[in-house]
Amino acid sequence: MIIKKYQTKAINSLLDRFKRFIEENRKCKGIFKAPTGSGKTFIVSNFLSEFVKRYNNNNYCFIWASPGKKLTDQSREKLTSYHRDKGDLDCIEFSELTENKLTENQILFLNWESINKKDINTIVKEKEGNFYLGKILENTKENNLKVFLIIDESHKNASTQISKNLIHEIFNPDFVLSVSATPPVIEYDFIESIYPDEVKAEAMIRKSIIINPDHQKTLNKDLISYDNVDSDLNLLNKAIDLRARLHKCYKKNNIDVNPLILVQLPTRNTDKDEKLKNYLISMLEKKGINFENRKLAIHLSEDSQNLENIKKLDNETEILFFKVAAATGWDCPRAQILIKFREWKDLSFEIQTVGRIMRVTNPEHGYFKEEILNYGYVFTNIEPIQLRKEEGENYLSINSSTKKNNLLDFKIKSHSIKRHRDKTRLNTKYIEIFYNISKNYNLVDKIELKNTSIEKKLIENFVIENIDEKHDEISGNISLDKFSLRNYQNFLDEFILNNMSLFFPEERSVNRIKEALYKFFEKENISSMNDFKKMIEIILDKKNYLHFVNVISDSLKAYKEHAESVEREDITTNEWDPPAVDFYSYEFTNLKVKKSILQPFFYDNKHSTEKTFINFIDNLENVEAWYQNRVNDTKYFSVKYLDDLKKIKLFYPDFIVRFKKNIVGIFDTKAGFTLSTKDTKYKLIGLNQHLKDISDPEVKFIGGIVTQHNNQFIYFSGDVKKDEHLNFSNWHKFPLN
Repeated sequence: MIIKKYQTKAINSLLDRFKRFIEENRKCKGIFKAPTGSGKTFIVSNFLSEFVKRYNNNNYCFIWASPGKKLTDQSREKLTSYHRDKGDLDCIEFSELTENKLTENQILFLNWESINKKDINTIVKEKEGNFYLGKILENTKENNLKVFLIIDESHKNASTQISKNLIHEIFNPDFVLSVSATPPVIEYDFIESIYPDEVKAEAMIRKSIIINPDHQKTLNKDLISYDNVDSDLNLLNKAIDLRARLHKCYKKNNIDVNPLILVQLPTRNTDKDEKLKNYLISMLEKKGINFENRKLAIHLSEDSQNLENIKKLDNETEILFFKVAAATGWDCPRAQILIKFREWKDLSFEIQTVGRIMRVTNPEHGYFKEEILNYGYVFTNIEPIQLRKEEGENYLSINSSTKKNNLLDFKIKSHSIKRHRDKTRLNTKYIEIFYNISKNYNLVDKIELKNTSIEKKLIENFVIENIDEKHDEISGNISLDKFSLRNYQNFLDEFILNNMSLFFPEERSVNRIKEALYKFFEKENISSMNDFKKMIEIILDKKNYLHFVNVISDSLKAYKEHAESVEREDITTNEWDPPAVDFYSYEFTNLKVKKSILQPFFYDNKHSTEKTFINFIDNLENVEAWYQNRVNDTKYFSVKYLDDLKKIKLFYPDFIVRFKKNIVGIFDTKAGFTLSTKDTKYKLIGLNQHLKDISDPEVKFIGGIVTQHNNQFIYFSGDVKKDEHLNFSNWHKFPLN
């Protein structure tokens, strides 16, 4: 996996948060909150790798506790694959313990239910031979190891009193990190959060989850009630129709994805619920969807069918029935539609369940041009749905608006900036940059190629006879002839890791610097290029060391400048039309207006100037139609501008207004101090240039910043390099006829 910017930020922040407690020799309980689909396991895994590198003298072992055997096995498999090549952490389960203790840098994976349930907590109970969890941890601590406990999906296994007692009495860890999208309310020393917008910015999760597409306001409109079987069949039919549309859209774009419908059944196991399941299966049979042709799968504790390879993007299964099994920790990116037959009672469980359709189909591709593919969809006939405000805002859309006319469809360009992940990791361009820097630095002439060696200062055979006596620095030099190539590679890795502060030290980037070093030796025809031990000796020799540090430092700076310049230059310009449909979360309310091209119109009530302007243009006789723009999405209108550091950014003006006589205005509302900020000035410069570049002979474009002055709205489109616009003498009135 390619590490993302928000993941790098979280890893570094977690390292810094624990640093204080390590230095003060204090215990610590932290919470890591991250949205489903953000890569929590991947982030924590990389955090642990960096933790043992940075604090490897503190002798840690780790325990990873997950809810349920399936999730425990899944977590262990993931981390084993992450750490197998790195060789930094040893991932084991309880049955693989060969000693009656944990050893340094081991991660013991435990199924939480095998610990805190009295009838199955066999690994906790005292046994003959003292092979039980309490004794193992006691021996571990006597061996001067510190215990770091990671509680995965902590909303399910860390909030009960029994769990809290176990954590304190059995584990008694030095550090605790509780990991969840919806962490429970527990005591903690810090909370590290990743926000959904950060994840969406890198197209890792879908833009939103739309509840009951085509149904306004009332969630069960046209769906009657749960007791009416036709309501259930209606849900199923709507979901199947949408799945077919998604599949057709993927095929049209040569994307081999077969979207999956998840059907969540009630968990009460009553006769009525069993009848519902059988009824749905019989209805699907009539549509040619059954277990025999593998288009139908089931994932229940008492019945599982057709689950093999179901996560493959082109797997033939179209519908999967489940109750609880797929609600937590189950990843299937092609799952895009959820039918809910279960009451939405527990918030944490429901966010986790909805999270099964939050992941984008292909994180490397990101969002698709066809907006229908960028959303997840929920069909339900159960209401009310109660979620905390922030959860509703971040995940769910319950209202939609549709474009009612084409009055704002004209020739106008909109910009977008391609997001470059290479700003945080090194690509092959770095090798070229490194070599060019080495030539400018004259590296080949500055380094010594003969009589090179690596010096390592290690303590050897030193005896302390009096611990109260002060000692001078204890060190010594040893020969490295006896060390293997692997030891040399480790020395080189350590050298690179210590000299790449501008970039997160992921394995891909470390290897890229290695490639650059090897390519340098090859191009300069240094005779030792095939002798890797000798090559590493040359690099790390004390006479050469600083020269390589300088070239690496300069080349990383040059690469960073290159990556940023590529991003600034990589502007995509497209013909823009207002979206045919748009979706809104709980924070938006229906505002009655006449001339918005999207109906019904939904507004967030955040800015009074905006709301007053909406009322103004909606009642202005000369206005034919208007559109309120939104931000941070390619489907919304944007112009490019240069900030005070000359970096390209995008500006999303608030309103596009069509007046009579083919006049179109692009306006951004401002009030108070925002009228005179640098940001406003630079945005207006960008908008003015954009208006000049529009070449539609049939439409006259005007625009600028809008404010209210003397109880009327006026706009400014002049030269904002001066502050003359603040006296309002050269502002324009709106076209009135």
